[in-house]
Amino acid sequence: LLLGGDALTAVALQPDVEACQACAQRHYVLGLLAAIAGDRDGGIRHYERAWSAVEPDDSLVAAKTATQLGIVASNEGRAPEAIEWSRRALNAHPRFPDRPLARVMEAFGRGELGQFDEGMAALQSDPAEATELDADQMGVLVGRGVLHLWSEHPAAAVADLTRADEAARGPGPMLIRIIALLYRAHAEYRLGRWDESLVHAELAVSLGTDSGHVWTLALTHGVAALLDELERRVGSRPHNATTKAVVARLRALAASAAGGRPGDDVDALFERAELLAADADVAPLERALVHLDHGAHLRRRGRRRAAVPHLAAARKILAGLGAVPFLERCERELAACGQAVGTGKHPAGSGLTPQEEAVATLVGTGLTNRQVAGQLVISTKAVEYHLGNVFAKLGVSRRAELAARIARALRPLVGTDRSS
Repeated sequence: LLLGGDALTAVALQPDVEACQACAQRHYVLGLLAAIAGDRDGGIRHYERAWSAVEPDDSLVAAKTATQLGIVASNEGRAPEAIEWSRRALNAHPRFPDRPLARVMEAFGRGELGQFDEGMAALQSDPAEATELDADQMGVLVGRGVLHLWSEHPAAAVADLTRADEAARGPGPMLIRIIALLYRAHAEYRLGRWDESLVHAELAVSLGTDSGHVWTLALTHGVAALLDELERRVGSRPHNATTKAVVARLRALAASAAGGRPGDDVDALFERAELLAADADVAPLERALVHLDHGAHLRRRGRRRAAVPHLAAARKILAGLGAVPFLERCERELAACGQAVGTGKHPAGSGLTPQEEAVATLVGTGLTNRQVAGQLVISTKAVEYHLGNVFAKLGVSRRAELAARIARALRPLVGTDRSS
């Protein structure tokens, strides 16, 4: 369940588990089901009850429960508690199945405290020589990769996380692959490998959504909690205009990804970020990203008309900077709003309706029909219908031909706005 369960499975199993006799095992499983279904508070409540109900001969349940409480503490940035719960788990049972996960949580806690050598030591095993990795070794690679990232060694992080990602494909645990992809994208971003970073980040989000791992939103809440501390630290310091704008944008993104936390007005958070980004000392790229992320948020909420001015402002700055990966993302967002992109007409050619233009551009950038449907909030059947019209009007018969046509037309976009 922990590695492969989804929300629907969790909801379906819950009545059967609730009917079982009250014991530590029952509360542990109910906590796991609640966490998988995205009920953070319910999960914690059941884990705490499980820990309180553990009997002397329940060492296996004790180890599993302590591991989950360690995960909760780690996600919420409470590193000392994460380490303490992980140690309790490791001391409770010598060979329980989640032992590698407990070691990874201890390593993360050590890393959050800057104790990177101790974190690496907590992982113990080294899968470097293994030709085929099991789930435990994949977990160790992910833990090691994250510690490399946090200790400012992004190249080493990419190496470990890439291997974990590749090993987890196919029969590998989906959760391990999602986490490996997320941190791999982060490390690639730090190395300036923007194209790869964007691809892997989007793939992680897609896999997480499709596999029903809604409980991984705990990571989003963890980001929001860390932003509170970062904002407090930079708030009173001079000459931090760009940092303040970045923090405000990330806060808005976290609230948007979580669907809005209690008391959050996501639009107001983005508007505050834009106000901070308007400062003359803020880097132009950050100003563009605020507009881009705000526009993308509005578009995902079905408010396409409101999204267009933000996306247009972002595109103007990004084209002037030559920031190709972000510019391409902005073009996709504009297309998803039904807007012609490029130099005043749709790059695929004339005669297309706005919806056909949007479908053509998104398909031309490599998205599947299902992904296009998700972007435009329409059915896959509608995408197929519009794509058929596009092929007929443009005289192409394959997606590759359409992609080549759009790529040729969009290529001159970078640099056309440099005067602005």
